[in-house]
Amino acid sequence: GCGRLLKEAEREPDNSAAWANSAVMEALLGNREEALRRMKRSLEKTESIGDTWTAPLMRMNLMTVMAWTGDRESALQECTKLLNTPMPRT
Repeated sequence: GCGRLLKEAEREPDNSAAWANSAVMEALLGNREEALRRMKRSLEKTESIGDTWTAPLMRMNLMTVMAWTGDRESALQECTKLLNTPMPRT
């Protein structure tokens, strides 16, 4: 459940997906600052390994966290960035 998702990121500090999942959960719980902190951690992990496939997905999670925590303007700006970012080729 909810607690498991929140603890997974702590148990797996290099798992960017776990940090993103816990960020979304924190946003759903109304914990804006913690959600943004966890999302930032997720993005740092994704970008540090140069994962160009996962990075846009993490940025979509960031956009969701921003929207759900009331920062709609930043969410729209993030959406614009995503729409203007080409996906990597296979």
